[in-house]
Amino acid sequence: GQYFGLWSETRIRRGEQVQWSFEGKILATGINGDVKKTSYGDDERFRDRLELDHLRGDLLFTSTRTSDTGVYHLQINSSKRTNIHREYTLTVH
Repeated sequence: GQYFGLWSETRIRRGEQVQWSFEGKILATGINGDVKKTSYGDDERFRDRLELDHLRGDLLFTSTRTSDTGVYHLQINSSKRTNIHREYTLTVH
């Protein structure tokens, strides 16, 4: 597989929470400014293949597989601005 990223197209502000999900399961969560609070879901399909950029909120795949095809959801929760929700469709051949 190839290295690939789903880009949040925003900058995560201090204290904002980022959450990526796929098929209703949480893949990664993090809080800007605190790398120690980054965690990854328990979906074995993605084990050791994901990285969360805690400054931008991007979800990075270190190696893609055809089973990664589907719809991904990004949720950014903030107390200082409107929450952001984005949906991404990924097709891997």
